[in-house]
Amino acid sequence: MTVDIANAPFATPQGQVARKYQEEIFQQAQKGNVIAYLRTGSGKTLISVLLIRWMSTQEKARGKIIVFFVPKVSLVEQQARYIEKETGLRVDRLHGTVALKFSDRQGWKKKFESHDVVVITAQLFLELITHSLWSIDKVSLMVYDECHHARKNHPYNGIMREYAQIQDKFRRPKIFGMTASPYWNEKNPALSLWTLETNLQSKIVGVHEHVEELQANFNRLDEVIHQYPYPPTTYEEYPKPTLFETLKTFEVNDPVLFEQLDIPWSKVEMRHYMTLNNLGPYCASLYLFAEMQHHMSAALIKAKDVLAANSQNDAMELDVAPPNCPPIGMFDILDIWDDFAPFFESAESDSALPIPVPMAWCSPKVRALVDIIQSHRKENFQCIIFVEQRQVASCLAKVLEVIPDLQGFVKCAHLVGQGVNSEGVSNQMHAFKGDPIKLFREKTANVLIATSVAEEGLDFPACDLVIRFDPLQHLVGYVQSRGRARSEASKYIIMIQQGNIAQLERYRALQQGESELSRTYHTQRNAGENDAAKEDESDDPYETIDPFDVAERDRIVVPSTGAVLTYDNAMGLLNHLCVLIPRDAFTPQHKPIYTGEYQSRLRLPSGLPLAPKHLCYIGYPKRSKKEAKRSVAFLAVKHLLRLNVFNEYLLPTSQEGVDADDDEDDVRKMRAKNLSGKLPPDAMEVSVKDPWCLGEKLWLHTVLVDGREAAGLVTGTALPPATVFHKGREIRLGGCTPFSLDEEGIDQPQRIMDAFTKWGIRARNTGRPIEEKCSLFFVPLKDGKIDFDSMQDLVTHRPSRDWTNIREDMADDIFVFNLNEPGRTYRLERIRSDLTMPSEPSKDSPASPFPTYHAYFVDKWTRKQREPMVPIDGPLIEATNLPKYRDGGHFLNGEAPSLRKVETAPLILPQGCCSWVPFSHDLSIAFEALPVLCRRLTDAYRVRGARWDLRLPHISENLMIEALTLPTALRPFNNQRLETLGDAVLELSTTIHLLNEYPNRHEGQLSNLRQQFISNRYLLNRAREFGLEHYISCEVTSNHAWRYTIPEGEEDQVSPERYVTVIYPRRSLQDCMEALLGASFLQGGILMALRTGTSLGLNFGGPLPWSLRYKRSGAEVPVTSLFTTLQEKLGYDFHSNDLVVEAVTHPSFAYSDSSSYQRLEFLGDAFLNLVVVRYLYEKFPTATPHQLTYLRAKVVCSPTLAYLAITKLDSHKIILANNMDLCRAIDQYVPILETLSPDEIVKRSWKYDPPKAISDVFESVVGAVLVDTGYDYEKAAAVVEILMEDVLSVLFPSMATNPVSEFLEWTAKQGCEKSNKQNKKLPMDGVGTEEGVVVTVHSKVIVGPVLASSQGVARFIAAERALTILSDPSNPLSLAKLCDCHTSMQVDAVMPNQVSPATVPTVHVADDGSVEMDARGQIPVQVDVNSTVEGVEQRAVQVDMEQDDD
Repeated sequence: MTVDIANAPFATPQGQVARKYQEEIFQQAQKGNVIAYLRTGSGKTLISVLLIRWMSTQEKARGKIIVFFVPKVSLVEQQARYIEKETGLRVDRLHGTVALKFSDRQGWKKKFESHDVVVITAQLFLELITHSLWSIDKVSLMVYDECHHARKNHPYNGIMREYAQIQDKFRRPKIFGMTASPYWNEKNPALSLWTLETNLQSKIVGVHEHVEELQANFNRLDEVIHQYPYPPTTYEEYPKPTLFETLKTFEVNDPVLFEQLDIPWSKVEMRHYMTLNNLGPYCASLYLFAEMQHHMSAALIKAKDVLAANSQNDAMELDVAPPNCPPIGMFDILDIWDDFAPFFESAESDSALPIPVPMAWCSPKVRALVDIIQSHRKENFQCIIFVEQRQVASCLAKVLEVIPDLQGFVKCAHLVGQGVNSEGVSNQMHAFKGDPIKLFREKTANVLIATSVAEEGLDFPACDLVIRFDPLQHLVGYVQSRGRARSEASKYIIMIQQGNIAQLERYRALQQGESELSRTYHTQRNAGENDAAKEDESDDPYETIDPFDVAERDRIVVPSTGAVLTYDNAMGLLNHLCVLIPRDAFTPQHKPIYTGEYQSRLRLPSGLPLAPKHLCYIGYPKRSKKEAKRSVAFLAVKHLLRLNVFNEYLLPTSQEGVDADDDEDDVRKMRAKNLSGKLPPDAMEVSVKDPWCLGEKLWLHTVLVDGREAAGLVTGTALPPATVFHKGREIRLGGCTPFSLDEEGIDQPQRIMDAFTKWGIRARNTGRPIEEKCSLFFVPLKDGKIDFDSMQDLVTHRPSRDWTNIREDMADDIFVFNLNEPGRTYRLERIRSDLTMPSEPSKDSPASPFPTYHAYFVDKWTRKQREPMVPIDGPLIEATNLPKYRDGGHFLNGEAPSLRKVETAPLILPQGCCSWVPFSHDLSIAFEALPVLCRRLTDAYRVRGARWDLRLPHISENLMIEALTLPTALRPFNNQRLETLGDAVLELSTTIHLLNEYPNRHEGQLSNLRQQFISNRYLLNRAREFGLEHYISCEVTSNHAWRYTIPEGEEDQVSPERYVTVIYPRRSLQDCMEALLGASFLQGGILMALRTGTSLGLNFGGPLPWSLRYKRSGAEVPVTSLFTTLQEKLGYDFHSNDLVVEAVTHPSFAYSDSSSYQRLEFLGDAFLNLVVVRYLYEKFPTATPHQLTYLRAKVVCSPTLAYLAITKLDSHKIILANNMDLCRAIDQYVPILETLSPDEIVKRSWKYDPPKAISDVFESVVGAVLVDTGYDYEKAAAVVEILMEDVLSVLFPSMATNPVSEFLEWTAKQGCEKSNKQNKKLPMDGVGTEEGVVVTVHSKVIVGPVLASSQGVARFIAAERALTILSDPSNPLSLAKLCDCHTSMQVDAVMPNQVSPATVPTVHVADDGSVEMDARGQIPVQVDVNSTVEGVEQRAVQVDMEQDDD
């Protein structure tokens, strides 16, 4: 519903009523686009609020937003708060520092759709249009605050150019502009008015019918000229020498000192003189002190890094001269700085001055200012002082408070344009430490000293006094600053130097200019159009945009997204692109270089991986220099867009985000659509494939023990053949045949088989009854058929106590049960007719302490609440205890020797308290192995289902099982080692595809893009998309309850589902994805890994081999003589000289025809990772994933690779660099690296910090080898393994430690409980403080403070040195002499393969060491899978020898 409020009362929700003249403007704004020309303080913003409220009721505004533009960040919060208060609408505040990333398209859409009004800086809105994050046709009303800025290349004008591109005028938003000064040209005000109307496509309107009311609400402002004397040439009373005079001596004596410290002394000197002339010597020195403090702080940071590196080298006894040593003169300046600090810095406050400032130290101008303030002194005094320069505002704000005549009266704040932060607060803070605007509004501060930032827009309370401290520069500044004086008694004072006729005439001209403008508006509006073509001579010709240039401008709209490329945004897009190019400390900031004047030439940085022809551009001739630059920038962006350097949203490709599904087909997108949104919970409840069910159709599988038919397995699923090993025996599942119960002619055959299976499982596996129906039947066979007779006999008759017919040859096939030991099962060995209960036990018998066997058994089985059943007489029997085998853990490749058959000594039992049942020996062994067989069959069933459903290549069954088994299953194996290998395969495969798919993207873009395609979230989504979660094994194999049962209520299902519900960690899915890649790589190398990754939807570019996909281009070009030695050392001959040149070209080598090595280094890093991980995986088959990762990091790190680059390749002799600091740093580290051994660099790589460029060249050369071989992985890997042989050969798993952990383990083993390391702040020769690491034992400092390039390195150094000292018995600080701990705690290192069953809980594995399990052996809570890898591998296959009571 729409409401017409054109004639409604003009009142806001807060009760603020519009005046008649405001109604007049509002009604004109309803009818068309207008610019409200009203003086400051006349309520223009209230008119805009009325218009916003009215527009929000219009039907045509439905689904659109209202945009309120402001020219400055500091105005955003002010205007948004006012609109929010007066309308009640949803108002958002937007400017650059609080904006979302441009890649977050959903976030921007949500932000706009959830608000009615957006108060925004114009530049940000223009960027949103550029990147198609919003469009002007989705706006119903555009309000321009201070709209006189809409000229030339201001963002206001840029928005209006886009506005003009909307052809359908009904889709254009309404425009409302507000200004108190719609002019900038005093000589031709008519031209100003006409230009503003043309640019905003609006009509300037003022008050015509209610002029009297307008005048009545504004009093005539009292304007006063206050003249002040010329400044003196010297200030005799100011102390000498001044800070400037002192610093000037350094420039005279050492002309390059300030240049070495990166201090722009010429600019500092110029500002000092300006401040001296304006404010006097104390303020000039105060400015100089603050400015030098800023520059010296930056120099100190560099000095601290150098001194920390020097301290690190001294600590490690490295003879390395620190590069870029700070000049000695810096420390002399610091001493002078300290001497002058009490003069300018207060110990109590950083902002307050420490001393009162006498008037003799101030300029006559400041003295005049003080007199003005004194003469207007009164209660609730409020004053704004306008100045031109930031340092003047800062100094005045401090000095006025401590001038004796004003002390205690004025409280100053200062506001400057540059340095306004996200809340509109000046970063130049003052004594009150707060927002100066807020402080002045709340009258906490009563004097605001501001630059032009406060002239327009900001809403201050009516001031008693507005002072123009510095001369007026233009008409806008005059009108706007005067508008801050709004109260009846306000006074506007212009300070002009005595005798300065030019300043006085300038002021008079501005007064007349305002009157002339008013006359022009009312009487000569049409004249402006006649003068529009005249040249605006008062403007800078380099700033003016020629109308013919504007007419010639082109504009590009990306059809797929609506992103807009214009002359206005092209240069900004290029600047943003160059900023994102990666660089090291030795490479200057990348930026586009423009040459030429009216026809500009552009050269882009060589850091962009483009051919030389794509780095240089020539623009069209233009009539201004800036327009020429815009022209060539436009052409460059247009070309780079075609090269895919910019994406369809005009963002640097992959830097601001890429849709990971861009290359997927529609089917995959539909499947992936359901997976968008929130991630699944950390602990996922999943239905996984499970073969154990019963239905109408059953299958009989033959089970053979060492080739003999032993039992039959009856299931509702046809299972594939499988073989496991148990206690040295081969258990094999043979073929299967359909099985019909009707053909057997047996009454209730399933009940009989179920009862027999439960009986056997209780006797041989669990020791306790099973309540639910079994999901499989394990039955005896006779001539290949189920032996129902023997099962019927066993389940319907109790075990017999009649031993009459038992013969010796029947012993192996007899189970014995002792009435005094419920739950235990024995196998009969023989009947001891030679021993009876009254017999005296032999000396080597456990019963020897007792006179008779009867007494021994009575004592053994007597319990508090149970009398033993022990016969007085009768023979004894020998029987072997049969342990319960409930653990389904099995090895993939045979069986561990320690778990093979172990003979146990038989026991003596009274025959009179024992019963027996016939049970064949092979059937007993089969039941014993049943958990292992079922586990293997479950794994095989899931693996084969995954291979078929996911269309995976033929990876071996054992590798597939390992890849899909989680650590939470507590098996002898899990997927963590394969996951470590697969992670490297994933990284390299993705890297090679992206590198070739996007040849024009630099390393930073490729790195960000790759991260998206290898991230955990991406892998998780791919896994869920293809349903991998249904094939993962996580059930714990060892459990007291039997897992293979049918849940209650599902016993009679005709077509049961072959699934079981489990819970496992969400991160397990991405681990399984990587493990499958690792398994495929082991099975069939890179080719099979590519096929597997493609089947799993990974971004590998397809299954085609790299050698066929990425063939070498061009004819073979032998390398130049510079690289012949490199080829000899590599043992490889390159086919392309350009490739080698690229591999050794540092980014600092500007204007090279070759790209830098960054892309090849990006490839080489991924390639080295895989080569090293595979080497370690194969060399150390029992190493844990943690050990593999740690060892890889030992060799694929900057120090080790730099060592190889220097000692193996002489890379320092061939690197192409154009930076003296880099060359000097490399030269200093070469002799150090050459003297190291492979063992030393690997074990103590953290000690060394060579320039990263050295290791980068090694990686890039390795990457070049891979590319040059046509991406022949095996061939290139062979080259790398030979190259790295020395460092790889010294690796071993026990190296997976560091000095800190070695120190902690050693002190703990010695039983010391009072060792500690802490950070301590210490002074550094004149450069402040730095944190060092201190090691103490029993409150005694052993080592430290130790400084290094980083806290981590410092800790390593301190720990290593402390361990050396404490372990030396001859040292007075040895632990033996310091430690008085009475508790000796001997800690033995326990390796995973030494873990005993007693040290690892059987079922408790989690962050806190325990996890509950249900009856199915599943873990229903979140588990940290990494916590289950070590210390569990052997426990998972230990045989549980405990016996359970019934």
